[in-house]
Amino acid sequence: MNIRKALLEESEKLSELAYKSKAFWGYPKDFLDRCKDDLRVTAEYITENPVYIMEDDKKIIAFYSFTLNEKKLESLFIHIQNI
Repeated sequence: MNIRKALLEESEKLSELAYKSKAFWGYPKDFLDRCKDDLRVTAEYITENPVYIMEDDKKIIAFYSFTLNEKKLESLFIHIQNI
């Protein structure tokens, strides 16, 4: 496993991971679709906040981020295919 800073060009992958991670809990699709904007990770967000990725065999399996303004954990999303 490896933990590193997120790259700007990974924003779409992180958005997809956040969506899949939330979907794991069985929420209805219409609810998940309404959450999609809140789950979006933009390049701007990565620029403005510490965002870190966990990789396994160079595949992104999780990410977490902190907000600097509120000094708190903003998000933690994990998605492992074989759970």
